[in-house]
Amino acid sequence: MSTIACTDEKFGRHFWACVKYKDEGHCNYFAWRDPKMCAYGGRVIRQLQAMRGQMLGKQSSWKSIQLELRQQN
Repeated sequence: MSTIACTDEKFGRHFWACVKYKDEGHCNYFAWRDPKMCAYGGRVIRQLQAMRGQMLGKQSSWKSIQLELRQQN
């Protein structure tokens, strides 16, 4: 199974793992799918992820405001 790492150190890297890698009884298969990213690339990806989180928070606030305005009318 192919998935993407979400840890700070390896964020955004693709890897292959046993389908049951989160469960007991998995086969311990693991291999990186992509080459190691340079330090700069890792920083850029973490910054983009932080920006995405901020945007999603603002989007959530905007939806709350819209809902409140609809309820007032």
